[in-house]
Amino acid sequence: VRLTAQFDRRRADLKPGTILMREWNAKAYRVMVIEKGFAWNGKTYDSLSKVAFAITGTNWNGPRFFGLRDKLREEVKS
Repeated sequence: VRLTAQFDRRRADLKPGTILMREWNAKAYRVMVIEKGFAWNGKTYDSLSKVAFAITGTNWNGPRFFGLRDKLREEVKS
C-alpha cells in the first residue's frame, strides 16, 4: 500500500472537530479539522501544507509538520 493512499485514508479518519497542535518557534498553534479542510486563525485551508506555510512562511509537508507522517509510517510497519 502506498504511503499516499495511507495518508488519504488517515485524512478521512480525521473527524471534524479534531484539534491538531504544533509548537513552532516557542508558540503553540491549534488547527481544527472541519468538513471542508482545516481552520486556523480565522481562515479555512484545503490542505495542512497550506496551514503549515501560513504558520512558518516556508514550504512544509503539512502532515509531517503536524506529526501525522511519522505516525503513518509506524502504522504501515504494523
